[in-house]
Amino acid sequence: MKLLKAATTVVAAASMVASAWGQTDKCLDRTLPLSIISWDGSPLPGLGPQALEASITDIKVKVNSLLLDQEPRRILLLMDISASFLDKSDPAIGLGLDLVDHIPPPSEIGLASFAGSFTLLAAPAADRTEIRSKIQSVFPPIYPKRKAPRSEWGTALWDAVRDSADLLGSSRIGDVIFVITNGSDNSSKGDSTQATRALLAKGIRLFAIEIPDSSFIRARESGREGDQVERMRAVTDETGGFAITPFLGTSDISIKRGMSSQLRNSLNLQYHLILNFYRIDVTLSQPLRKQLKWKLSLTGVENSARKNYELNYPKSLLPCD
Repeated sequence: MKLLKAATTVVAAASMVASAWGQTDKCLDRTLPLSIISWDGSPLPGLGPQALEASITDIKVKVNSLLLDQEPRRILLLMDISASFLDKSDPAIGLGLDLVDHIPPPSEIGLASFAGSFTLLAAPAADRTEIRSKIQSVFPPIYPKRKAPRSEWGTALWDAVRDSADLLGSSRIGDVIFVITNGSDNSSKGDSTQATRALLAKGIRLFAIEIPDSSFIRARESGREGDQVERMRAVTDETGGFAITPFLGTSDISIKRGMSSQLRNSLNLQYHLILNFYRIDVTLSQPLRKQLKWKLSLTGVENSARKNYELNYPKSLLPCD
């Protein structure tokens, strides 16, 4: 993924105001997170419900309100500790600590790890003492492969993402799972589609730092990108999150020596998206019978200016149970 250099301004949307449009069925009223990325740092003038247009095939959607969300965030940091990722343990630890340093209290951060199975190490909390210690000791010792414990051989990435969604319990707008991994999965019982649905059902956004292995780097150099990275990007985009892929083989590999400006800017963008968004409150004209894509677009903005802004939000809506 192309690392981001531009300064960014993020805005977002929605309110808890009850809709007076048509029916009052709770299934028709939806509240979702929305971020608007400004690639040159300029604010979007006239931002409000009238600045957005929502649509779903054969269903009318009304944007009721747009409200800046200023509540503390709840984040679960999910770290890949499988055998295939042990050689990335130092930068992964550095990146995990960087997240903790840039998401201030009272936002809560928890920690979980996964290889062949999922383990909760620290429940989300505002205090940073325990989680900093847990991150620094999250990786097991590097064994010769023939002696590695069986639990470290597999990589059940998508099962871990789904388990993380379950662990967060009742949904809160703005909840985030932040995964640090190489993106590979060889032992999940479910797949990325099931993990995505679990996230959408609870309104949880997935953010990812995907440190590619050598096979992906070779694929990139040959002009084709690995499927694992494309899949992660698809899931983060579908949930309204954001993924970055730093190529830790050059100047970025040692976080201790200082990261590149490109990686720093990309991480800052992720943290900004986590902390700054609006709640967008919409009403559907009829209940959904199945999962459907929906589209948000800017209105009242000249076409020449629209390319400067990117809307970041969950791209699918689920029917009510």
